[in-house]
Amino acid sequence: METLGTGNVNSPVANRFLGFVGGIDETTCSQQLPASASVVVPGSLKSPRSRIEIPAPVSSAFCAPSTVKFVIEQKPFRKLNEKIYEIADWNGKRLFEADSLLFGGSRRLRDDKGLVLAHLKKKIVTMHERWEAHRGENSDELVFILRKESMFHKTAYNVFLASNLSMQTPDFTVRGDFEEQTYSIRHKDMPVAEALVSCHSIDTVVLLPF
Repeated sequence: METLGTGNVNSPVANRFLGFVGGIDETTCSQQLPASASVVVPGSLKSPRSRIEIPAPVSSAFCAPSTVKFVIEQKPFRKLNEKIYEIADWNGKRLFEADSLLFGGSRRLRDDKGLVLAHLKKKIVTMHERWEAHRGENSDELVFILRKESMFHKTAYNVFLASNLSMQTPDFTVRGDFEEQTYSIRHKDMPVAEALVSCHSIDTVVLLPF
């Protein structure tokens, strides 16, 4: 989910995954919610989804039978050190909310009733930037680990699900093209989501999972 590609957002890719709740598949579909960009993403990438099972990092309850678009918009501050992002469908119906503390390195994703679905915390002492996502607000149940690919790539992250703690091969990858202001999420080289930054509304994201 917050996030991607704008200079005024902290740890863009980590914020994007605050809203990440799955991939898109025609049979076992899930959705994903990155953040901070805008404009419609081209839908030219078509894949035989029925052949591929894309795991849902948070819950398979967040499923859709087809491609879904989301708009993620930064809302007014509630607290001095907190950013709030509203995640809505294409018709403007609020589905999720994400909050990001400017200090302290934490993110939370809530449903439309305010229930915390997952929280992310940044690990301080690591060679590469690393975030851990846990279920609920205070649970120790690990959902996934988000790790920066290298200190030389600002917008390249790997995601390892809780069932893949060997961390040899990522379950998902996040890649950004800073010049083009495009960002994509892939599962085993299969594109499952993409977002664009719009110069007209840098705090609004349009997300089209493939």
